[in-house]
Amino acid sequence: MTAPLVDPALGAPPPPLSPSDWAPLDPAVRVAVEDLYAEYAAALDDACTRPERLDDWLSLFADDASYLAIPRENEERGLPIGLIRCESRAMIADRVHAIRSISTFAPRLQRRIVTGLRIRLPRVDASFAIVESVGDDPPSVLVTGTYRDVLTEPVDGVHLPRFARKVAIYDAPTIPTSVIYPL
Repeated sequence: MTAPLVDPALGAPPPPLSPSDWAPLDPAVRVAVEDLYAEYAAALDDACTRPERLDDWLSLFADDASYLAIPRENEERGLPIGLIRCESRAMIADRVHAIRSISTFAPRLQRRIVTGLRIRLPRVDASFAIVESVGDDPPSVLVTGTYRDVLTEPVDGVHLPRFARKVAIYDAPTIPTSVIYPL
């Protein structure tokens, strides 16, 4: 068996949270984190018809944030190759620019379902599914997976926390269609 590779730029994705990581959580903090994930999903869902919402999505990331979308198989084997890899907020902004200005793709609608938030600040794990409708085709599941994120601290009760590191680990080794929007 080969030793897992660790990505020097992003490091390995955080390990999954376990029940032993549990600690009581202030209800206001839980609400702030839930609001962050709700806004994340809504901004990307809305961006399909209102591209300016990608700017709102970008604002959810800290100045030194990173974003990685990687298949579960690669994550389990310690392989750093992913579908989307942004090592800085500037690279995330470049992705937004490419979607809005450069990419050509069929019109689509997406709906993100984020559930099962496990909050152990600064870490948050959650399950996700993205359902997509392209043109007149019926909706289909584009991808399912797990988020393993690191958030900024502290949550001051006024501002939403932001993503310091966003890792989307998708379940299948391949995705059946093109991925235009982030997971």
